[in-house]
Amino acid sequence: MSFNALDHLKENWGQGVEGNIPEHWFQEISKDGLRILEIGFGKGNFLKRLEDSHKDIEICGVDCSEQNLRYARSDLKLKRSNLLIFDVSTQKYPWDNGHFDIVVLLEVLEHVLSPMFVILEIQRVLKKDGIFIYSWPEERLISGIGMEEDQSKRRHDVGYHSYPYPGVFRYDNMRVFFNQMFFKIIDEEKKEYHIFFKMLNVKPDRVHILDVVNGDYSRQQLYGDIETEPKFKDLVPFRKLNS
Repeated sequence: MSFNALDHLKENWGQGVEGNIPEHWFQEISKDGLRILEIGFGKGNFLKRLEDSHKDIEICGVDCSEQNLRYARSDLKLKRSNLLIFDVSTQKYPWDNGHFDIVVLLEVLEHVLSPMFVILEIQRVLKKDGIFIYSWPEERLISGIGMEEDQSKRRHDVGYHSYPYPGVFRYDNMRVFFNQMFFKIIDEEKKEYHIFFKMLNVKPDRVHILDVVNGDYSRQQLYGDIETEPKFKDLVPFRKLNS
């Protein structure tokens, strides 16, 4: 029986990645009294898990798909106002500065047209020292290299994506990007083919990344308390397809 990518997508869209969040991270971010936002909630699996774990949590989600919205609302007890549809890459998020304790972004940033806008808005609506849980697929999935060493056997449902900015999502580049956006990486995990960062929002009040002009601040002033040694230096080695 031949593989049908469309049927596979229909049956599996929005499932799986949220289950790979390290369990001790989930226990930390699902405590009573927290305000939590998930960007790109898909079918609402992660939000439902939060909803089932604790009752005293403010849970919000945004997505770009009307179909996902209908599916999530049919399976969640959340009030209608807690799930929204808008373009996170271009539209300002409808919450006040510092509204959320935790923001979750799983396998979304590599798809958007303006990653910096998304991160700036996350930084804005997240409290100072709030937690940001982020994941992205390792480079072989993003670059289109695929998981098969023999490219002739590559299945086009696995490891074959064309993303707007694939170079950003190499491991070292991703770390540098978040450092420069004033997120401090405090923990990281690799689960299957996905990399997870747990970060703190540590943006200093005195400076905005878009206002930084070469020479105005030394690197130590800006990032001295943020940068850490990479743990997965060789996790996603860059490889080229044979010509």
